[in-house]
Amino acid sequence: MDGSDLQKHDDVETFSIAWDAATVLQADLVGFSGLAANLSKQGPQGAEILSSVLETFFDTIIRTVEAKGGLIAGFAGDAVMAVWPGVGMDVTAHDTARIRCRISVASGRACIDRYTHAGADEIWLATGPAAATAARLNSSAAPGATISNGLRRPSAGEQHQTRVAPRHDRTPLTRVWTRITGEDDTSTFRDLTVLSCDLTAGAHAEEYRADQVAERLGRIFRHIEPWAGVPVNMMAEEKGTVLHIVFGLPPLGPSGRELRAMRAAVSIMADPKLGCPVGVADGRMFLSRHGTRTTRTVSAIGWPSSLATRLMQAATDAPLVDAATAERAGVAIDTQPLPALSVKGWSDPVAIARIRDMSPANDLSLTSPLIHWLKDPRLPHPVHVLSGPRGIGRSEHMRQLCAIAQATGWRVIRPA
Repeated sequence: MDGSDLQKHDDVETFSIAWDAATVLQADLVGFSGLAANLSKQGPQGAEILSSVLETFFDTIIRTVEAKGGLIAGFAGDAVMAVWPGVGMDVTAHDTARIRCRISVASGRACIDRYTHAGADEIWLATGPAAATAARLNSSAAPGATISNGLRRPSAGEQHQTRVAPRHDRTPLTRVWTRITGEDDTSTFRDLTVLSCDLTAGAHAEEYRADQVAERLGRIFRHIEPWAGVPVNMMAEEKGTVLHIVFGLPPLGPSGRELRAMRAAVSIMADPKLGCPVGVADGRMFLSRHGTRTTRTVSAIGWPSSLATRLMQAATDAPLVDAATAERAGVAIDTQPLPALSVKGWSDPVAIARIRDMSPANDLSLTSPLIHWLKDPRLPHPVHVLSGPRGIGRSEHMRQLCAIAQATGWRVIRPA
């Protein structure tokens, strides 16, 4: 028995397809964040080496999955989730001998959910008990190992299941890719600030329906848009649904990215309808387009994502940020130093801080050169015109300006 459902929640539309019997695979590239940190010092040459590593990994996994009748359900940094409607799939060590990765496979009920924001950006997600089990197994798998929860062969009725063709070239990061790299489509290193939040607030991902996640995701979008945040990774794990958002990409660029991310973190965690723990970290990320000719996407990968997630897991009543990022944000936002935190994957404890400024009255001065028009909605202002050559991001800039205006008391009028 399987089924699909299409619903719309505010500005996020969700499409879900569920299978009572399915097989889920998670493949996670081993040691890539550390490799990226080392090669980032080599500039374009290091980016070229990393791009080759990623292409080999994703090409091998995608071709193996599709050759065995599976669907690529989602990407999250250097990890891939795949789903086979029905059960009985088998991936052997020979299939992935070219790459060093952890692979986990689980059978059970599974779903593929698509979240479409503002009718354009798409985020695909594998959910359900089988996906949660695959994530749990993967976290404990040894490098190079393939482990499973004991697969069974499909029954005759399970051989023919409803299918869907996920598209991964419509993600928020893919949308801004050409504005990051220009026409050369070259992989690149960027200094970015990463915000990590748990959409399901520590609950098991399968405890939330797709419509509930869509509602929460819509609220997240409203909190990050004024600060030019771009969602880049989303994965349902055993302990929740983790979403990574980066700051420092077009149209606003790198200026003030640390402060903008911290302001967004305050806004998210202060939302009583979310209750999401949040962590923030800044550092060098690797951005690359990869995949096969038919299945391609853009990923943002690097140690800041891991650190932001560890800080998120430790956050309780306020967002946590590493001390270096807090220092770069300056005095415009109040933070409180905390004892250094022992973090998995870090040899030394990490100096961290608690973001104490939980006031909704945010300082908007560093988000946009136009924000000074909006400082006091009670004062009269002349007409201003935003102009410039085609392709510089006027529409995106105006969309974010309108979001900030609404959040600060302005009445925004749009053409019908």
